Amino acid sequence: MLFGTAGIRGNLSRITPGFALQMGKSVAVFARQRGLEQVVVGEDGRTSSDMLSQAVRAGVLSQGCKVEDLGRVPTPVLAFASKECGIMITASHNPPDNNGMKVFLNCRELYPQEEKEVEEILNAKQFFESWDVPSVTKRDVLSSYKKEVLSYIRGEFGTGLCEKKVVVDCGNGMGALVTPALLEEMGCEVYTLFGEVSGKFERPPEPSEKNISLLKKTVVQKNAHIGIAQDGDADRINVVDEKGKVIPEDSIIALLAGHYIKKRGYIVTSIDTSFRIDEYVQKKGGITKRVMLGNLHEGVSKYNAVFAGEPWKHIHTRFGTWIDGMVSAAVLVQLIQNKKASQLCSDINHYLLEKINLKTEDRNALLELFENSVKSFDDIKEVLTVSGIRVNFTDGSWILVRPSGTEPKVRIIIEGVTLKRFEKLKEFVVNTLQESKCLYSIVN
Repeated sequence: MLFGTAGIRGNLSRITPGFALQMGKSVAVFARQRGLEQVVVGEDGRTSSDMLSQAVRAGVLSQGCKVEDLGRVPTPVLAFASKECGIMITASHNPPDNNGMKVFLNCRELYPQEEKEVEEILNAKQFFESWDVPSVTKRDVLSSYKKEVLSYIRGEFGTGLCEKKVVVDCGNGMGALVTPALLEEMGCEVYTLFGEVSGKFERPPEPSEKNISLLKKTVVQKNAHIGIAQDGDADRINVVDEKGKVIPEDSIIALLAGHYIKKRGYIVTSIDTSFRIDEYVQKKGGITKRVMLGNLHEGVSKYNAVFAGEPWKHIHTRFGTWIDGMVSAAVLVQLIQNKKASQLCSDINHYLLEKINLKTEDRNALLELFENSVKSFDDIKEVLTVSGIRVNFTDGSWILVRPSGTEPKVRIIIEGVTLKRFEKLKEFVVNTLQESKCLYSIVN
């Protein structure tokens, strides 16, 4: 499988210049099949990105497509500019020695079927070579993107200044080119951490709690109102309140979804998120729909959703059809104008949740085992099979068993709305695993 849940990623033994050349050719053929004549190309700040970007551009040109070169930009900016087709050279939150590509069409990531088309084109290698090479144009899109975000925020919340102290941990990623300046123009007093774009990364690119300890300390030291952490390409976001505590990502999804729900509407979230989202959205008058991880964009189209989110990633559909951590930062700063960050999610319930990761070669056998074993429960509300199996119970509790599509792993998540229910579900998982004949080990 070429594409994972968020594009193509890997180390440089896999993501080579030769591979990048073939991807450039494949995406150009994919674009031309749709009557498109141009592919927009952008790159993050990794040390290998310029090398790979040159190879991608060469591949696109060789197939008769024009190239619009954006240079170094955050992924949401590339998406914003991809009115036709686009390729972003990035490994997102992966380690510094990785790289990869995300492909866009009409300002959104490709749907799974479209990814399959690109993969089939690449495997068939039905390319042509021509000396009639189109042009390469360069475009600075950062200023127009920032202007559009400011216009959107003012349309949503009014033109008043956000006079809040904000600490932004850019993680040496591409958000450094936009987020601090964007928040300053909104009226914030901004303290920036890791604000220089560097492919070596002074902290790991993933903005998980273990990687943002300096942000948590700085928020408290500066008496800031909120802290924002971003990943390597600025589509992900983590949030720290004024006390230096991370706000759970599922609560942030629920909060943002609640903001956008107006009486009745759909929000889309991934298969692995908390019941608290469904509960809060219903309280606001909306309906929650779940899709497989990494497929928010297709869910937005299918349900005409007013918002979509999965852990750390959000689509603000009134602004655009792509995941955008910089817009999320701007919206969250607006939401703390009349409420402390620690109180933002005070009316969103928090339930006991545990994740169990298994390393196993018996992925399908384990999935089948759980599908059969879970039938012993008599209070099943619904069973979702968009990615593995998720069983929702009538009280809101749930179990997810999701085999990885790219690794020999199975991920299990349990959430119980009461301690008793949580313990019962965990006991079920433990007993099912013990009774299985599958070989596995529990990993972090």
